[in-house]
Amino acid sequence: MEKKRSRMVLICGIAVCILSLSDPPAFGQALAGFLWAENIGWISLSCENTASCAKVNFGVKKAGKGKLTGFAWGENIGWVNFAPSGGGGVALDPATGQLSGQVWSKNVGWIRLRGTLVPNYGVDVDGGKVVNGKFPPLGSGNVRTGFSLSPCSAAGPAGTFIIVATFKNTSADTISRPFFKVRSLTGGNVLCNADGGPGGPGATLTVPLIDNSVKRKLYPGELFNIRFDIGLKTQAQFTFLVDILDDPDSFAWGENIGWLNAKPSGRGGPGLRMNP
Repeated sequence: MEKKRSRMVLICGIAVCILSLSDPPAFGQALAGFLWAENIGWISLSCENTASCAKVNFGVKKAGKGKLTGFAWGENIGWVNFAPSGGGGVALDPATGQLSGQVWSKNVGWIRLRGTLVPNYGVDVDGGKVVNGKFPPLGSGNVRTGFSLSPCSAAGPAGTFIIVATFKNTSADTISRPFFKVRSLTGGNVLCNADGGPGGPGATLTVPLIDNSVKRKLYPGELFNIRFDIGLKTQAQFTFLVDILDDPDSFAWGENIGWLNAKPSGRGGPGLRMNP
């Protein structure tokens, strides 16, 4: 059954388009990426991170009922067990991408992946969580559309379809560094004003906020306006589906080593992810 509560639909017309906040994707089967701690260096969640599986095959995978199993490797601490005995173990919430529980290293002890210290902390996978449900449906009162014959990209020679929408955070939660991600854009069309240049499915668009600091928070009750410039390959019907994602800080806590960053810069890339 379709989950109506998480879907927003707008029908707009020249070449009719459908803009929809879509349902969240399913997660993959194997965890990849890195953790970083100032005191112990890098922890790799999969041998695929460094193309070393032919020498030592290790990783962390789903084990059923939301649980994870397997081992990560710390360059200075050795093996980290994701399914230890004695009260440990890790679970993945399929709705949010949040990891919870704790892992064990015989050299540094317990590492907790989510907790209630001040500030609250936790580790997410796949670049944050979909937060479509924190915004009300789109409609004629919060959406304007337009069309220009001027192409916004060489990939959209038939003109530019413009959507300007207002989104309000109607939840009680603060959303960190929100951004849009294109789930589907049919007809060979492109999102001209995507981050980094025109793109199709997978392209992102950063949300402009009043709080434009590094933290970039959207607080309960706050709203923002966003413009989507769609470069049209042809003037024909197309579908445009996007998600709004929350990109919070992602940290774990080691009882003997302090903070571990699950979204480190450089080698670590954008954060943890679940591969097929």
